[in-house]
Amino acid sequence: MKAIDLAKQLYPALSKQDFIAMTCPDNLLIVDSVNCKKNKTFVDDECINCWNVEVSQSRVDWLVECKKMCDLMCD
Repeated sequence: MKAIDLAKQLYPALSKQDFIAMTCPDNLLIVDSVNCKKNKTFVDDECINCWNVEVSQSRVDWLVECKKMCDLMCD
């Protein structure tokens, strides 16, 4: 699963603009590591490449399960 698709699943309230311009897959702990300057003003190809990174199925499963637990604890 691509990082962008996982972010949409985990955070459905984010808008399409939020996914790339206001967040970073590294800050959301979706990918293992990102090597870029996170204080960019404009989205560039490097941002798009980060969001297109494939996330392992085991990491996807773990993040989805963690999100479910957090949602249960916050209700």
